[in-house]
Amino acid sequence: MSQVTDYVIANASGATVRADINTTLLAVVSHNSGTAEPSTMYAFMLWVDTTNNLIKLRNAANSAWITLGLSITASNTVDINGGTIDATTVGASSASTGAFTTVATTGNVGVGGTAADPQGFGRSLHVEGDANAAIYIRDTGNSNYGYIGFIGSTNKTSLNSYGGFLSFTTAAGVAAMTIDTSQNVGIGTATPSHQLDVRSSSTSADNFITVGNSDNTKFLGLYGGTSSNALPTIYADSTSTALRFAFADDTAFNGFSENMSLNTTGQILANGLGVTTPTFAFIGDTNTGMTRPTADTLQFVCGGTVKNRISGDGLLFNSLILHSAGSNQSPNPRRAIQIQIIKKGTKEKTKKEIDFYKSNRKNCFVRSSK
Repeated sequence: MSQVTDYVIANASGATVRADINTTLLAVVSHNSGTAEPSTMYAFMLWVDTTNNLIKLRNAANSAWITLGLSITASNTVDINGGTIDATTVGASSASTGAFTTVATTGNVGVGGTAADPQGFGRSLHVEGDANAAIYIRDTGNSNYGYIGFIGSTNKTSLNSYGGFLSFTTAAGVAAMTIDTSQNVGIGTATPSHQLDVRSSSTSADNFITVGNSDNTKFLGLYGGTSSNALPTIYADSTSTALRFAFADDTAFNGFSENMSLNTTGQILANGLGVTTPTFAFIGDTNTGMTRPTADTLQFVCGGTVKNRISGDGLLFNSLILHSAGSNQSPNPRRAIQIQIIKKGTKEKTKKEIDFYKSNRKNCFVRSSK
């Protein structure tokens, strides 16, 4: 290390001048290295600051030192320390922060770590930071930006678009999937109207949604219809024997309890609910309808009470209301039930009628036509 007072060779005896020249040349070849700046400085003078291990260049005005980004302690090392490249700030704020970018010989790039591919997974880009490291992409005004981040506290990866929609586009720039600020998801539309909004590319294009197993041999599908075939459809794969409607047995979906199914022949199959609870009922009147209490038997229930039953033994009436009060007075009793027996095979049909009556005078009587 060597420095001189002023780089001026004064008039003196030969030995003194020679010593002064040697000292000056030593300062030149050592770039004025020393623990403190030279006492006399000139524009564009180099100084190796051995205290901070930095190379400094005097500015053109000879008013300040400019720190150069070359390390004096390691080979092939650049230490920018918060400086700029092409007016863009790069580097850490201090030399002790460590490496901020690593480029491996394979072409992999590591940002924020000491290795470009620390796990050896063949990553082209490896970003490492604190618990919530992220990659930000923004415009120059910082009014729009998005980021890919890692939320360390919840161990989740986040893909975010600030203040706008999150869109996945195809090569043509068409939005293939969109998530809006209301968390609606649109597939085939950039403006979804519902939590899941799936649309075709045009009114004449088909639109299918399927949920199936790994080889798609079993699946359930939804078809939205087209302008020429405006019939939305729920369908199953061709190998299934029925389309089931069921409720999950628990919140973990460990099993399902089937309530109704539609088989391949078009039959609607429903579970029998008992004697007085109709399997087929009506909205707002669930205790009126039809049920199957036992095999080969149908029951009609009104207001939770069985009114009649059809079985292999015939038709059974449990209760019969003939008419309103006062309208069944004799001598004009009203017909309650008529059974017609018709014989076919001739040009004219032979019909026999059996009528059952009830009046105030007689409990019940039967009349048979000739």
